[in-house]
Amino acid sequence: MLAHGVTPPWAKTEPIGPSGHHLIFDSFHRTAPYNDDRYHFNFMGARIAHELERDLIEVVPGFNPDLASGIKASGRSARYGDDPTFPYQNSEDYFEWIDLLTAIERSRTQFTMIEVGAGYGRWISNAAATLKRRKKVELLRPKLVALEANKARFDSMVRNCEQNEIPGSELTLLRAACTPDGSPVFMICNDDYGASVTRNDDVMRMFVAFAKEDPNGTGTHDTFGVDQLRSQFWNAMFRVPYNWRLNSDGSLTKDVETEEWKAALNFANTMWNKGVFHPDALTLTLNQSARPR
Repeated sequence: MLAHGVTPPWAKTEPIGPSGHHLIFDSFHRTAPYNDDRYHFNFMGARIAHELERDLIEVVPGFNPDLASGIKASGRSARYGDDPTFPYQNSEDYFEWIDLLTAIERSRTQFTMIEVGAGYGRWISNAAATLKRRKKVELLRPKLVALEANKARFDSMVRNCEQNEIPGSELTLLRAACTPDGSPVFMICNDDYGASVTRNDDVMRMFVAFAKEDPNGTGTHDTFGVDQLRSQFWNAMFRVPYNWRLNSDGSLTKDVETEEWKAALNFANTMWNKGVFHPDALTLTLNQSARPR
């Protein structure tokens, strides 16, 4: 935890409280996490069955053990700092929690969340639990949507949502994958993926709806589809190679020279022209991206 009164330069643009943590955490009732024989209960009360998670180093033995220490294969940090009612600061989880809590706090009558590549539905269940811990008295209508292509993970997501007692009226679970053209998905894995497919034009319509419609029910134009330039999302949709592609003749092709890159860039350009991006997407900080336009 950061020492009281000491704020590092990178945190100057974020609202930091006396505890050294982002102020958004103070808008929710937090409790100390704990384990029982079946579940881990996090600081927002969401439960995670022990059977759903394995240590990252167990799943990927070649991973750097120092970096993998305290990290679950799902990406969840199992570490806590001096005050366990906050997520561990030196983890990606910390910033994802800030995103989720800020989105819920800024909603007015409805909270809509779509989790793509949801795995066992960790963030959907986190959102459902967090909605119950909000200090504001007005109720939000939750609309939680999750997509997962892998059958085993999808089945785990169904069980996880049942174990977290998320009402079916608030939840839509889809066994699907996002692809550029709606064709079957082929992945290197030991079980089946891609029983159904969501086309890229469906994803485009989703982003446009967030930018042009009223997903949080405020009656005002205060949402956008994408806050910053997150190229890794559409690069994955269009199967852009990671940095380099190894060709069959042993030669290499840079990612920006591929047709997949051009298709992903065209997708991003279309989103920009349709007004999906926040107008200040090139310069927004984390805290600024959560503010209404």
